[in-house]
Amino acid sequence: AATGIYAPVVYADVKLISIPEWNADTEGKFSLQQWLKPEGSHVNKGDKIAVISKSTGGTVDAFAQANGELKYLVKEGGVIYNSDNKKHVIEQGAQYLAEIKYDEPIPLVHPNGDPQTKNIPFIVVWLLLGATFFTLRMGFINIRGFRHSLDLAKGKYDDPDAPGQVTHFQALATAVSGTVGLGNIAGVAVAVSLGGAGATMWMILAGLLGMSSKFVECTLGVKYRDILPDGRVFGDPMNYLRYGLEKRNLKRDGKFLAAFFAILAVGASFGGGNMFQANQSFEQLAGQFPVLAGHGFWFGVITAILVGTVILGFISSIAKVTEKIVPFMAGIYVLAALIVIGVNIENIGPAFSAIIDGAFSPSALKGGVIGVLIVGFQRAAFSNEAGVGSAAIAHSAAK
Repeated sequence: AATGIYAPVVYADVKLISIPEWNADTEGKFSLQQWLKPEGSHVNKGDKIAVISKSTGGTVDAFAQANGELKYLVKEGGVIYNSDNKKHVIEQGAQYLAEIKYDEPIPLVHPNGDPQTKNIPFIVVWLLLGATFFTLRMGFINIRGFRHSLDLAKGKYDDPDAPGQVTHFQALATAVSGTVGLGNIAGVAVAVSLGGAGATMWMILAGLLGMSSKFVECTLGVKYRDILPDGRVFGDPMNYLRYGLEKRNLKRDGKFLAAFFAILAVGASFGGGNMFQANQSFEQLAGQFPVLAGHGFWFGVITAILVGTVILGFISSIAKVTEKIVPFMAGIYVLAALIVIGVNIENIGPAFSAIIDGAFSPSALKGGVIGVLIVGFQRAAFSNEAGVGSAAIAHSAAK
């Protein structure tokens, strides 16, 4: 922001003109009957710019709501909005007929008058730079090692006599069990609501780069793990921060960072690892079973007891449960996604167009590409946990 590369203040470059008196419940078909002002002309606020016909009968007039240059979004005779063909479901702003480019961008403000800002969290930049560095330093291991990773998960390299407590697939299932649903469903929905469809593009890129981060942290977790005489394994970021940095003559820094990570991991487990998941699952079930409404506390208690019966058996018990549940969960997840796509198959094209347009040419923000990019990377970090360190705890126990 200080260098002018990014403007944290959110500006509106254009004013979108919608069907008069339109709202989300509007029914019927609206068509552009006649334009009263030529495209590209300068209009003033209050100028009548178009006549709209309604399938229910009659017409309504559309007026300019700002001073600026007029751009058509619909041609004469074209349909603006049709509630019968689900157009409004996938196409954001299907109710708009024109846009007016402001003479000067206008800063958006909160109800109290303060300007809206979209700051860049430092941790997002740190994770992005780290993922990019690891991708280059490891020679694009996220692409080169893809087939090998599938072989590992399929059990090609499994050895029952190898040191460790769980198989590669069990370790993968344990790590995935805490991410699918938590970030891949709720996180994506939040990203799209905050950054528009374009945030999806940056989430995909962040996921691709994040594969390198996860490779590094999981490999370090295995490299610096401790195996006790009874076969129990202890490996995590605390270990590789402490002993890895010690080998680089940074023993004091390693001890501090290991302890610091442990404290932050406890806090994160309560927030993202427990409260968010318990809240989301309760809200979904309460929406289907009204009898649960108002009993969130007891739902949380029962969930804690059920989870406790699994995790008190340590990593081996957790892995045995997740290797059975996760494939079933993933199957339902993929099937549900395919059903949603099938039902809305006619919207696939507009969806991809919205993603590309939103990722590279968002019109609502000054410096908006970076704003959408940050939302995408922010939610991706929450979704795949690459660089967070949690996955290394599960994978370090692998045989």
